[in-house]
Amino acid sequence: MADDLNADLLAGQTVSHYRLIRLIGAGAMGVVYRARDESLERDVALKFLATGAATDAASKLRFIREAKAASALDHPNVATVYEIGEWRDRLFIAMAFYDGETLKERLARGTMLSDDVVGLVGQVAAGLAAAHARGIVHRDLKPANIAVTDQGTAKILDFGLAKFSSSEQDTGIHVTQPGTTLGTAAYMAPEQVRAEEADSRSDVWALGVVAYEMLTGRLPFDGENSFAIMQAIVTETPPSVASLRPEAPPELARLVEAALEKDRSKRSVTSADFVRAAAAIHDRATADRTRAPAGRARSARGRAVAAVALVALSLAGFAWWRQHTRLQWARDVAPLEVRRLADNEQYMEAFDAAARAEAVIPQHPGLAELWPIISRTASIASTPAGADVVYRRYGAREGEWRTLGRTPLVDVKYPRGPFEWKVALSGYSEVQDIGPPPFWSMRTSYVLEQPQDVPDGMVRVSTGGEPFQIFFPGLDHLPEVKLDDYWIDRHEVTNAEFKRFVDAGGYRHLEFWRESFAENGRMISPEEALRRFVDATGRPGPSNWESGSYPAGQDDYPVTGVSWYEAAAYAASVGKQLPTVFHWSMAADQRMSGSVAPVSNFSARGPQAVSTSRAWNRFGATDFGGNAKEWVSNSTGDGRRYILGGAWNEPVYMFTDGDARSPMTREATFGFRCMKLVGPTQIAAEIAGEIAYPFRDYAGERPVSDEIFAQYLNFYRYDRLDLATRVERVDDSAADWRVEKVSFSAAYGGERIVAYVFLPKKGTPPYQTVVYFPGSGAINTRNSEPINTRSFDFLLKSGRSVVFPVYKGTYERGGGIISDYPNMTANWRDHMVMIAKDLGRTIDYLSSRTDIAADRIGYMGISWGGAMGAMLPAIEPRLKASVLLVGGLYQQRSLPEADAFNFTPRVKIPTLMLSGRYDFFYPTQSSQEPMFALLGAAANDKKRIVYDTGHTIPRNELIKETLDWFDKYLGPTQ
Repeated sequence: MADDLNADLLAGQTVSHYRLIRLIGAGAMGVVYRARDESLERDVALKFLATGAATDAASKLRFIREAKAASALDHPNVATVYEIGEWRDRLFIAMAFYDGETLKERLARGTMLSDDVVGLVGQVAAGLAAAHARGIVHRDLKPANIAVTDQGTAKILDFGLAKFSSSEQDTGIHVTQPGTTLGTAAYMAPEQVRAEEADSRSDVWALGVVAYEMLTGRLPFDGENSFAIMQAIVTETPPSVASLRPEAPPELARLVEAALEKDRSKRSVTSADFVRAAAAIHDRATADRTRAPAGRARSARGRAVAAVALVALSLAGFAWWRQHTRLQWARDVAPLEVRRLADNEQYMEAFDAAARAEAVIPQHPGLAELWPIISRTASIASTPAGADVVYRRYGAREGEWRTLGRTPLVDVKYPRGPFEWKVALSGYSEVQDIGPPPFWSMRTSYVLEQPQDVPDGMVRVSTGGEPFQIFFPGLDHLPEVKLDDYWIDRHEVTNAEFKRFVDAGGYRHLEFWRESFAENGRMISPEEALRRFVDATGRPGPSNWESGSYPAGQDDYPVTGVSWYEAAAYAASVGKQLPTVFHWSMAADQRMSGSVAPVSNFSARGPQAVSTSRAWNRFGATDFGGNAKEWVSNSTGDGRRYILGGAWNEPVYMFTDGDARSPMTREATFGFRCMKLVGPTQIAAEIAGEIAYPFRDYAGERPVSDEIFAQYLNFYRYDRLDLATRVERVDDSAADWRVEKVSFSAAYGGERIVAYVFLPKKGTPPYQTVVYFPGSGAINTRNSEPINTRSFDFLLKSGRSVVFPVYKGTYERGGGIISDYPNMTANWRDHMVMIAKDLGRTIDYLSSRTDIAADRIGYMGISWGGAMGAMLPAIEPRLKASVLLVGGLYQQRSLPEADAFNFTPRVKIPTLMLSGRYDFFYPTQSSQEPMFALLGAAANDKKRIVYDTGHTIPRNELIKETLDWFDKYLGPTQ
């Protein structure tokens, strides 16, 4: 072979089964010939690695990577690669040959038509999106690397600088060194200029530059040399597209300018956005072309026929391009976009993108695993039927309502929430509602009332006769109850409403004061009690009133400064009653705490007029959180009454924490609202009666001594008998991991433990391993498959393995316990012992494998698993680091040998807690903070991060913090 490939010296020679025709291009890295494939009788482009690079290992690897990158993308807008070969010690790539020109050559001919620009931009963006979906970043997108065929199809060329998301370090050769600047200066993103790592956003920048050049005929950043251009990229702002080409499609111009955002953390536009914009512009152009101006007669029939033919051809071209683009987007771009939006918890946007894709490709296979992540299903009935159901984001008071359908609705998909809902039927009062939280689907029914039948200022709570589980920490162990439909005040009782009671002599009418008065166990006469229920001037009324009235201008503020007895008397005077804990909780719905609490009045500045906050609760009621604390009817059994929701001057977690006070107390934050039943039914005694107040004050307790704790550990010891391991099944179908379903002998009762071992396809054994512990849903689910890997898939992608044991009491091994709430039974203790032994046997099994690093095993638990992280690492010494997601200590007690409170100080391994500020399962002050304080790890080896969420953590934060923690304490992956 000739030493100089940069001349046309090889024409006519045969390379493998390719006959070279002529040289068609040359550059520093390679030369390209047009050739004839003699085997398949087709023309190809044959690219050779240039003479100067042929012996350089990094250049060879880059050349091979170009072939791999392009061949991995079977996409209409990426140049097709047929094979990579070697001839006379020289590497070559055989690619499809396209009649046409490069975009650089096309730009050199002058200004491009807008239609041509839109079409080519859309196609290039589709090809880029497909590359990004496969984890490939081009890093050198420019007009010279874009071919335009004679048919107008764009083909992305030259992936020589492409970067795969997987590591290149396996080769031992570094294609790029830290600090190396790659790319062509005019099209480099600011991060590339600074020699930072490029990612898909860098390609979007380059796409923006190319589109800018196509629209305006000039580069956005220019200079006399490469250095000057790079300086301009970092420091200068180019003229707007509109200022240089006013007729340019506005949405495309806006996208171009968004793509040229210098701070890539703010460069949120994606290649998918360009694809959608291009399709929309073509749709509009097509519609415009179909509108023939009325009254224009053609002077010649021949000219008319020609015009019709041209228009038909144009419309056919537009229709083909639009359908072609939509199909490309739906097939290649949509799954990537939906996953990106889901990872950013933009579920409504992800839902919309998925719905658009399925409109093009019904039952889209690439979306099957994403629908459960981004959507829920709603089954909504109404009496009468035929009501319209609409929804919008929670808190979006001015947001646009979306239509779900007309009742009855069964398993209708909608975006993962939370949402505000309206149910409306002509002639009936509209019903409002909120929810459900992200973990639940919408399953409910509503009774619609005619306006004259709705009590003034109240909303109907439709229970549907379904069992209700209370969501107060410490009370959530109570059994489900059935509540009949009831009315509840839309908001707290106001000053103006209470004043009518005062002015009507309510404090004198003893028939309203039906409860015996007591304080600190001492009975009080009605006369003595009523003498205390006076305002600051000695007149009957709330404690913070003066002269029998409230401050001017506060008619619509909640009445406060009232005792439980005053609240109950007012309720009786208007034919109502105070709600029970259950009725109050159902309407408040603490499951929605992550949405409700942040917008409730916990401002510390004072109360505000009712219903003026954005805090909507169930069925159209408002302000259950903050503003005024609200008395409810139940007693604690020790003389106190429950008062719920928190006040304006209390921490936000009081929306989910219970509270109980002496019924005689009249603090300036104490208020109430009322309820009444629908129909003549009565509240059952177990609902209206005493409810013990079980909340634990961990600050006043002391864990057992080390000597006693050592005795407790004897419960958890076991004999390490033969594992008798069996491999039940192997599944290698996932892109990023391989899963083995195995079983081995338990440490008790002749049982066997099933475990799923997920092995990463990236990385090198022996693997670090994280043992996973699920949430409490595992207790009442009877099948462990299919496993939802979303909670830990990022660990696998980082090169770690994950093992998911089926613990005693969960999935197909369930039935022995009914919830994760501790209790004082031996059965609960025994299950904790068996679960701990299951963990130990799992680690025994992992230690028997040569592909697992037995000295680098971590623990990760979510919800119930997070709570178990206060206990299990104190029992199992082979765990080296722990991540606890939305966990905490329980309020309920268990036998001391199974009480996490005694174990938490003995958890010495590095522990990361990720928590929600408004968590309704594990409240901040009573659960999260005591657990973190008790953890026995050194101060520098434990960390707690609190997010403004409920019982969930933002996914990107979860991934970042978890990987950082395991990188630090287990070491980086290989």
